[in-house]
Amino acid sequence: MSGTPRVQRIAERLIRASCRRLPGDLRAERCREWSAEVPAILHDETIRSGVIRAMRALSYSVGVFTAVWRLSRGAGRSRRGRLTVAAATATLLASIALYPLMSGGRWFWAGLGAVIVAGAIGAVTRRRAIPAILCFAAMIAGEFVYLNILFARHWSLAGLVPTGASVHHLRLLVAQATAETSKYAPPIPPRPGIVLVTAAGIGLVAALTDVLAVRLHRPAIAGLPLLVLFCVPLTTDARPGAVGGALVFCAGVVGYLGLLSAELAQPARRPTRHSG
Repeated sequence: MSGTPRVQRIAERLIRASCRRLPGDLRAERCREWSAEVPAILHDETIRSGVIRAMRALSYSVGVFTAVWRLSRGAGRSRRGRLTVAAATATLLASIALYPLMSGGRWFWAGLGAVIVAGAIGAVTRRRAIPAILCFAAMIAGEFVYLNILFARHWSLAGLVPTGASVHHLRLLVAQATAETSKYAPPIPPRPGIVLVTAAGIGLVAALTDVLAVRLHRPAIAGLPLLVLFCVPLTTDARPGAVGGALVFCAGVVGYLGLLSAELAQPARRPTRHSG
């Protein structure tokens, strides 16, 4: 059949394109194995019609391309899910470093909610190919709505939608927090303004960590916003005990190493070989 070389080139190009989606340690081996099937199909003497052989070769290459594409999409979703959970966990563990600054645990639970909001919005926005800056902006907007519901729902529309009155109330709380931080020595009483500012800071760090680690695939750089949480107590007179400081440090290291390992983890599945 005069068109056999052309059909073979088309089929092999499809296979090479599909192999680019595979992990590096599988790419060359799978490409050689799958490409070797194409000439075997095109020269199969048990099939007399050259047209049928060409159709089978093209069908085989399209099947390989489709299977690898589906596999890579599933692996990508699994990897992003691992990174999202790891980024949220690392932020939460790093936030424990703030415990000498405030009494009680209300700030921690408010920060936990902020971390969950950032991770959830990040997971939703990554379903579409939108710029990272828009993902970050969506997280910040979600954090603002969350804090508005938590601290100013009585001034909000239907208890959910921010209004001018609710924004004004949040500004008053921030001003009160500024005054209280200069008035009290750590640990500071968990006043609403203090809890608001703390939760907002944890939420901002969670959003930055998620964007850097998951959206931009830079988990090592994502350690920078986590480091900020560790540095905050150093700028105050708060002095945690030796045991408490060691536990906080270990928690932060575990969270960061978990974030790095989630990035390095590779799925163990191998693509299915298609026979002609």
